[in-house]
Amino acid sequence: MSKTTNKFSPEVRDRTIHMVWEHEAEHPPPAEAEERYYAMLNAPAMAA
Repeated sequence: MSKTTNKFSPEVRDRTIHMVWEHEAEHPPPAEAEERYYAMLNAPAMAA
């Protein structure tokens, strides 16, 4: 027996992916979002 279970139907998973893609352009890339966050806190950005 598999350890993972499919709690959601393929249709729900597919729609979720499409919703993420549809709204992705509305948000900054993760690196830019991190820069904005640290700027908002007046803190130096963390080095990778």
